[in-house]
Amino acid sequence: MVPNGVQLSGSHRGRAAYTASLKSQGFRTGVSDLVVAYPVGPYHGMYNELKRDVAAYKGPKALRTALRPEQREWLELMNSAGYWGCVSYGVEDFKRQLTSYLKKKSPRSLDMFDWLEDTGPAQ
Repeated sequence: MVPNGVQLSGSHRGRAAYTASLKSQGFRTGVSDLVVAYPVGPYHGMYNELKRDVAAYKGPKALRTALRPEQREWLELMNSAGYWGCVSYGVEDFKRQLTSYLKKKSPRSLDMFDWLEDTGPAQ
C-alpha cells in the first residue's frame, strides 16, 4: 500500500504546515493506492486506485468517490510506462483484477474510463 493518502484536520495553518512537510518528503497527489511490484507478461507491475463499491454503498451520495483528474493522469502515465493501471470499485473488484493480472490474462485497458459512470464529487 502506498502511504500517499492523508486525512488533514485541524486549523488551516496546521494543515498548510503538514502539507508542506509531506511535499518536502516527496508527497504527490494522484498516486495510486496499491502497487503490485511484480512483473507479469508485458507489464512491469500493477497500479490500482481503490474506490468505494458504489453499488453496495448506502451512505450519502456526496461521499461516493469519483476518479480525480490527478488519479486518471497517474494511471495513464503508468499505463504508458508499461504498467497496468486500473481502478477497482470495492474489494471484490480488486480481487478479480489482481487475479486476472497474476494469471496473465489480458487486462482491461484505460479505455474503460470512457464507460465509467461519474459517481459524484471526489473525496
